[in-house]
Amino acid sequence: MYHDIFSSSILRSLKRGETYRYGIVLYSADGNRSNVYHIGDIKVPRMREFPIYDDNFVYSIGLEFKVTLDPNIIKQYNIVGYEIVRCKKHDNYTRNLEQCVIAKPVR
Repeated sequence: MYHDIFSSSILRSLKRGETYRYGIVLYSADGNRSNVYHIGDIKVPRMREFPIYDDNFVYSIGLEFKVTLDPNIIKQYNIVGYEIVRCKKHDNYTRNLEQCVIAKPVR
């Protein structure tokens, strides 16, 4: 969780050991929005699978999508943009209750 509204509106946290479902929504020039097309289910590795810190630095967990659409589809449906969306998680589907980084105290 981030302390200010600006950061929390841009940055999304991913919990270790959880699986997230992603999709893509396409937008046409006349403002129509497509249904969500499933991209995939992505599991965030647990701490022992992929550590997020070393002695000097904390690494954030994030995803980067590279979207390549068929030029014929773009032309046929007049696609001008897209949005990557994530399925909302509910507490009853969550495995982890909390996530934190434990570090050495600084003096």
